[in-house]
Amino acid sequence: MAKYYIIWVEGISWKRGEKVCYIHPKRGIQYTLKMMNAMRVKECDLATVKYDLMRQGLRLKGVDFVSTSYAPPGTIYPRKKC
Repeated sequence: MAKYYIIWVEGISWKRGEKVCYIHPKRGIQYTLKMMNAMRVKECDLATVKYDLMRQGLRLKGVDFVSTSYAPPGTIYPRKKC
């Protein structure tokens, strides 16, 4: 089974808190509260995503990468739109 990561940014619970929906090079990071809209990142793309997040000004100290085995269609990094 494939392993993906959801990028949890803020909130008490990763299920209800803010998660990254999309990373746009010029418009920045878009967030979502909906689990079905959260972007999934494959293990091999984690380093690239971390670099992209830091370039957008997000400090990785408060960011958690929650593992999951489920990725709805259209949520796997790189995403076209949110």
